[in-house]
Amino acid sequence: VLHGGGGTGLGVSNLGEHPLSVFRTLADIDKFLVVYPEGSPDNLGNPGWNDCRSDDISGSQGDDITFLKQLNAKLMAELNINSSKMYLTGGSNGAL
Repeated sequence: VLHGGGGTGLGVSNLGEHPLSVFRTLADIDKFLVVYPEGSPDNLGNPGWNDCRSDDISGSQGDDITFLKQLNAKLMAELNINSSKMYLTGGSNGAL
């Protein structure tokens, strides 16, 4: 679950404080793993995702694709997760 620009992974995982935290409740009920990673900092130090917009010169310039591939590989290796059952979602900048 990817947070929006300026948000944090921890912030969107806080139950009752952010709509995307609902995945924690669903994960408990339906027995699946949910992860809230944090994007790399933008020019102001706020976490975000590189949405590749040509007009966003101050946004995160991180290599999100490589980061998420490495995260998936780590989760698969350490937790024996079936890669055909991995899904990605997010809000705002994390949805781009």
